[in-house]
Amino acid sequence: MFLYQLVNSNNELLMMLLFICAYISSLLLAMSIHEFAHAHAALKEGDNTAKAVGRYTLAPFSHVDVSGIIFLILFGFGWAKPVPVDPRNFKNGKKSAIRVYSAGILANLGVGILSAFIYCLIMNFVPQDFMMTAYGMAIESFLAYMVQINFIFAFFNILPFYSFDGYRIIDTFLKPYSPFSQFMKKYSSIILIIAILTGIISMYVTYVPLQLAELVIKGFNEVFKLFI
Repeated sequence: MFLYQLVNSNNELLMMLLFICAYISSLLLAMSIHEFAHAHAALKEGDNTAKAVGRYTLAPFSHVDVSGIIFLILFGFGWAKPVPVDPRNFKNGKKSAIRVYSAGILANLGVGILSAFIYCLIMNFVPQDFMMTAYGMAIESFLAYMVQINFIFAFFNILPFYSFDGYRIIDTFLKPYSPFSQFMKKYSSIILIIAILTGIISMYVTYVPLQLAELVIKGFNEVFKLFI
C-alpha cells in the first residue's frame, strides 16, 4: 500500500529510481541473454564447458565482469564475463565455431528488434493516460533501453578487439599464430582505451547501433500506423 501511494504521487525521486531500475535491469538482461546465447550454442555444438561451470544460465550475476562494470561506470561502455568455450569439443569445426561466436550478437539483435516491436506496439495502442503514469513511463523506459542496449551490445561485440566476438569470428578463419591474432592479443586493450578516450567509440555507437535502432523503431511505427 505504501509503495502504491509513492508510485501514484508525483515524486521526482521515485521517477528517477524507476528510470535507473529500468536501465540497470535492461543492461543486466541484455548481458545475460548475450552470454547465455553463447553457452546454448556451444552446448548444441557439442561443448558443455559453460554448463559444467554454471554459466548455462540467464542469471545476470553469473556473467558480471568487474572490469567491464568499472568501464561501464567510467566511460559508458562495458562488457560481461565471456562464457568459457572449448573449440576442441565442437562437432563441426569452423562451422560450429562461427555459430557459437556469433550467437551472442544474433541474440542481442533479435531481442533488440523484438523489444522495438513491443515498444512500438505499446506506444501506438496502449492508452496515453496509462503511459503517462509512473508505471507506464517505467515500462516505456525499460523497452527503450532494451532496444538501445541490445543493439549496442551486438555492434560493440562485433568489433575485432581480442576476446570480443568479432575477433573470435575473424580468428576462426586465420592460421594459428597469425600476425593479426598476435597483434590484437597484444594491443587490443590499448587501442580500445584510446578509442574510448578520443570519442571514436562514442561516435561509432551513436552513428551505427543507435541509428539502426531508431530506424527499426520508425519502421515498426509506420507499420502500426496502418492499423490505427
